[in-house]
Amino acid sequence: MPPIPSSLVDAFVQKVNTEPRETQSPDEVPAFLRDTSDGSDGEAVGICTDGKIVRRDNLARIDELQRRTGRPFPPSFGYFLSNYSFPAFESGPLLFFANTGEDTFWELAAKLFKDRT
Repeated sequence: MPPIPSSLVDAFVQKVNTEPRETQSPDEVPAFLRDTSDGSDGEAVGICTDGKIVRRDNLARIDELQRRTGRPFPPSFGYFLSNYSFPAFESGPLLFFANTGEDTFWELAAKLFKDRT
């Protein structure tokens, strides 16, 4: 099966960013991922904040993660991880672990190694 074109991944990102999502704890959404479309400066207000997917060069970090797992990610998912950062989010029945590069509870780089089986 050929990889999904990057334009479809980019369209997925645009779709997710325009749909309403559950708010999260500020410690799960680093400031650079907070949604500031309401004119806020990204500072968390109260106990919840909105997150978004942002374009960011994560290639070196994702290459290292693949090296640690001993397996490559599927091409379209690898493209997504290498080119975007995001807090954990759900899309339909799928939960996407966070790809922030920080120490969040749902961080993909940590969750990959929690399953001992």
